[in-house]
Amino acid sequence: MKKPLFRAENIVKSFGVTKALKKVGLTLMPGEVLGLIGENGSGKSTLTSIIAGIQPADDGQMFLDEQPYCSHNSVEAIQKGICMILQEKATFDNLSVAQNIFIGQEKKFIKNGILENAVMNREARKVLDNIGAVNVHPESKIGMLSFEDGKLVELARAVEAKPRILIVDETTTALSRTGRDILYEIMSNLKKNNNSVIFISHDIDEMMDKCDRLTILRDGNYIDTLEKKDYMASKIRKLMVGRELSDNYYRMDMDDCTSTEGVLSVRY
Repeated sequence: MKKPLFRAENIVKSFGVTKALKKVGLTLMPGEVLGLIGENGSGKSTLTSIIAGIQPADDGQMFLDEQPYCSHNSVEAIQKGICMILQEKATFDNLSVAQNIFIGQEKKFIKNGILENAVMNREARKVLDNIGAVNVHPESKIGMLSFEDGKLVELARAVEAKPRILIVDETTTALSRTGRDILYEIMSNLKKNNNSVIFISHDIDEMMDKCDRLTILRDGNYIDTLEKKDYMASKIRKLMVGRELSDNYYRMDMDDCTSTEGVLSVRY
């Protein structure tokens, strides 16, 4: 029987009087994409930011390879094989694409006390080509790129770190179809190499398609974990919000209120 790659148990986190996580647990197996889903405020980003070393838990335990795990910052987490792609921008505008990819690894490119940017650019080109970001140039300043291309640079940086666990927090909403395909290919390759992904998205169809299991959070509580064979969009929505949802989200009393008479006129 496979042992978990990662476990979180009874994780507690509060922000003042707000209890963001109330003894939440999560189990991640080797070679799987685990979906983490819930409404805004359910605790998804808080939990994953704790796993990624961005902030500490107030209480609870985490285990990596069945050994106690704790990271005091994101750099330490990356060194232990856990990388996170944030929903927000996480690059440095005044640095080049190559410098962002190899941030913290500059010593690899120093010779006789001089940083060899040309060598760094060549290595960055290999990383970008490897994930399919062929239109992103290593020497370009991040501040000159679109938000989407900046996210591709973050993906390249994560792949370069060779993560055992990649956390993807709402990244697909910032990507085009091509960008999403690049991300999905990265996730697939991680699985093939027995590494794992924690995937966060509000798109239920995307989650059901890409995730092997789904863990549902609600209001800072662990609710359930579903196997792929048990996926039903209506069931997932009910677990997320705590009640049945009708497919009819629009007011029925407006159906016969259409009119050809204008309600707004603008003259210039």
